Amino acid sequence: MQKQPWLNFLRIGKNILKLARLIYSLFLGIPLVLLLMMTQANGNPHEPMCWKLYNLQESKLIQTREGPNNNWNFTVHLFSLIPFEQGGCFGETCPKISAAITQCKAFYMCPASNPGKSYCNYPDHFFCGYWGCETITSDWDTIADKYLSVTWGPPGCQPPQHGYDGSIYGPCGPPQGCWRIEIKVKQPEDDIWLIGHTWGIRYWEPGADRGSLFKIIKEKLPHDPLPIGPNLVLNPPTSSEEKVAPVIVVTPSPDFLSETTNDTEFTTT
Repeated sequence: MQKQPWLNFLRIGKNILKLARLIYSLFLGIPLVLLLMMTQANGNPHEPMCWKLYNLQESKLIQTREGPNNNWNFTVHLFSLIPFEQGGCFGETCPKISAAITQCKAFYMCPASNPGKSYCNYPDHFFCGYWGCETITSDWDTIADKYLSVTWGPPGCQPPQHGYDGSIYGPCGPPQGCWRIEIKVKQPEDDIWLIGHTWGIRYWEPGADRGSLFKIIKEKLPHDPLPIGPNLVLNPPTSSEEKVAPVIVVTPSPDFLSETTNDTEFTTT
């Protein structure tokens, strides 16, 4: 009858202990991995971005903003968004007068994407084919736009007054009147801005309301490559200076004619 070998419980115990340590270390690393994944998904709020505002009607870039924090807002004139026509004046100052008057016009904006309102999705009407499509207006209350807010500027100025048909009344432009609009981006960290958002904008004026299209988009700025080298904390650099042997100074005797010290010759008389 052969003896049954004893099971090596000691070795099995060591293997189980190693396995337990491995599982423990893996579980410790899971939160870090999840945190990195969430950071990549949501984006770094301090990552530098380039924000651009386009006039699609005239195919031109109006304004650019760069930087990591609060650099996604725009300050523009209304006539930068909607082409204006000169009229009612003569002379060299006519363009400036027409632009100044245009700047004070009442306006309203409609998003290109307007969920639940498919009747608004007509670019030929600047996405404002029907009342109720607008989400931003200068003179009346409406449902707030999800991604944009627009106010008169500069802050503290007196907004222009308009009649029932959009006619301009009261002050227009400096020094007390407003002469620009402030466009503020909402949810700037949302990656949907990498695709961009488009709005239609129309003047509220007598006759047919003129309009245009504009788009806001953000772009990631390229990072400067960092040099890769040794860790200066773990591996501090060694001094490359050569060690200099101490200088030996010899006091010459009266009959000693010369002495050389530290590669420099001194002669006595």
